[in-house]
Amino acid sequence: MIKTLRLLIAAFLLGALPAAQALTLAPDAPERYVVQTGDTLWGLAGKYLADPWSWAQLWHAGAGIDNPNRIFPGDILTLRQDANGNPILMLEPTESVPDGEVVHLGPTLRSSALPTAIPTIPHDIVAAFMSRPTLLPVDGLAKLPYVVGFDHDRVAGAIGSRLYARGLDVEASGAFSVVHVGDRVKDPVSHHTLGYQAIYTGSARLDQAASTPHGLASLTLVRSARESLPGDRLVPETEESRLDFVPHVPSRAVDARIASVIDGVTAIGQYHVVLLNQGRRTGLEAGHVLTLWHEAGALLDHGPGGPARESEFSAAFRRSVTLPAEPAGSLLVFRAYADASYALILETNSELRVGDVARSPNK
Repeated sequence: MIKTLRLLIAAFLLGALPAAQALTLAPDAPERYVVQTGDTLWGLAGKYLADPWSWAQLWHAGAGIDNPNRIFPGDILTLRQDANGNPILMLEPTESVPDGEVVHLGPTLRSSALPTAIPTIPHDIVAAFMSRPTLLPVDGLAKLPYVVGFDHDRVAGAIGSRLYARGLDVEASGAFSVVHVGDRVKDPVSHHTLGYQAIYTGSARLDQAASTPHGLASLTLVRSARESLPGDRLVPETEESRLDFVPHVPSRAVDARIASVIDGVTAIGQYHVVLLNQGRRTGLEAGHVLTLWHEAGALLDHGPGGPARESEFSAAFRRSVTLPAEPAGSLLVFRAYADASYALILETNSELRVGDVARSPNK
């Protein structure tokens, strides 16, 4: 029964992908590898495959792996071939008993910490985006509660400060993120507003709810990243989203653009977090891997050199030529909204810019 269930789960995971393509192993793919603390699924995928987004296709159904996104430090991975010569990855038992040996078991008490599955991408880079608000919706911004002020007439709040807020529901409870409303984020194609950047300033614990819908609620700042100010908004904190999804290719073509980059940099590189102008409405979800392309540029053709070369003045009237598209790297979506998604730049061979393209691999 357990084996059958494993087969069904593996079949479901593989069935969620586009039609499988022939796998190309990385030149130095290890035949045997012991998973280490600090490893990520994407890092392991790169050890074994030329196209890391084909990761789930490498797992062998029913070979001790019931879910390819539940890999733990200490697990032993072995690379083999199936009956058709296709590469497969299997989970080797960490403890084995030689054939014919009898092992007598007795009651014992063992205590050890529960292992934590390795994440898909480095947790420390994206942790702040997994539980805190990062994009404030356009239509909901006016409804968010806001900070009226602080105790002792302080002009700003930090950890330990008491703050008073208006707009919280009389039945509200729990913790809230305090955020500045940052820059408006526009779709580089349609120029419509996708939302507003939420700049996290701290976390607050509700001490006393408002007695009326328009009354003041009392909260205490229990964490500070920067000073909180009157007018900042309050957003309920949620449980941290999981990072154990399997890297995979979208089931349909995606043609998205980088709409914004976090931290205000202009040149985007590896491990920068970017916002895409597409989300769940177009099929994007956490775990989707996209390839990056530079936005097509153009050059003026000044003609060949030599005595007959046109002057700079006349050459300026020549038609420009469109440059060929150039691959620039890859990214992985880790949080999707209805019309936007946050993604981590996994690798890039040159600087990226807002407006550059993110597409389905092999599209």
